[in-house]
Amino acid sequence: NFFVVLERVRQDGDLVRLLHQFGHVVGSHSQTHPDPWRVDFRSLRNESQAATRLVGSYDASGATWLFRPPKGYLDLNGAIVTLGLGLRTWLWTIDSEDWRPGVSADDILAITTSAGSGDVGLLHGGLEAPLDDRALDRSATVAALPRLIEALRAKLLRLVALST
Repeated sequence: NFFVVLERVRQDGDLVRLLHQFGHVVGSHSQTHPDPWRVDFRSLRNESQAATRLVGSYDASGATWLFRPPKGYLDLNGAIVTLGLGLRTWLWTIDSEDWRPGVSADDILAITTSAGSGDVGLLHGGLEAPLDDRALDRSATVAALPRLIEALRAKLLRLVALST
């Protein structure tokens, strides 16, 4: 699954089309990736609603209802917004920490290869407001992926789409 930020989709809608074409499920990750604890209820609703509509417009079924709140933060306001919009919120059980500046593929693998049945991993294809510009380099995540998939398959685990 891929959770995308609306502003990124606006920059490259072809990416979302390609993800769908290859059978991936695409969910919303907000409009601008704000710090949710700093956003009032109305703005939070607008962030979620606009992103969900645009992401859903690329889905052949007409709507994708998966949502991952920015930074995994879901308070009462966020819960009310997601329930009101009929969104299915997904968080993760394993944070690869690939958002940290200077992280290596080996660092990512040391964390993620501990995955077991039912775990949901968090990896980033891009970052909004990184801690440091070095974190914008996604090469460690890209390098870790083939080895991670191989390690998970060796444990007889399958990669599956999150249910909508």
